[in-house]
Amino acid sequence: MKFLVLEEAGMSVKTLKLRFSGTDLRFDQLSDGEKMLLGLYALHTALSLGKVSTVMIDEPDNFVSLQELQPWLLAMSELTDIARQVILISHNAEIIDGNLCTGFVFWRDSHSSPIRVSTLETPEGMTAGEALERGWLGQVRRGRYEQAYPDRLHP
Repeated sequence: MKFLVLEEAGMSVKTLKLRFSGTDLRFDQLSDGEKMLLGLYALHTALSLGKVSTVMIDEPDNFVSLQELQPWLLAMSELTDIARQVILISHNAEIIDGNLCTGFVFWRDSHSSPIRVSTLETPEGMTAGEALERGWLGQVRRGRYEQAYPDRLHP
C-alpha cells in the first residue's frame, strides 16, 4: 500500500481508498481482518506520533490471526513508556501472557460485578493465560483453588 486517500463520492460524501501501485481499493472491499489490521496500525501511528497517549482495545485478535497480530503487539510494546500506554482487553492466553503484560490485569467475576485491577494468583508453574484457558483462574482469584482442585496443585 502506498497511502490512504479520501476521495469525493458525491455531494458531501467521501470514500476512503487504499492506493496501491497501479490500483485503488475501497475500504468496504477489505475483509474484516484487513480492516482490523488497518485500524490497529493507525492506532500505532497515532501513538508513535504523540497524537494520543493511551490506546484501549477490546479483543484486538478479533478477525486477525495471532501470527498477523504479533508484529503489531511487539511494535506497541516498544512504544509504551511513562507517557504512552496500551490497554488490551483479551481472553486470549497468548496475548495475556505476551510481552505487553506488566503483571497487572483487570478482572471481574461476572458481567455484573465490579472491575478490579490487581496481580493474579495462579497455580505454581502456570501462567495466567494457561490458568484462564483451563478455567482455574476464577478459583485462584477467590482463594478457593485449593479446595476446588486439591489434586491439581501438586501433581
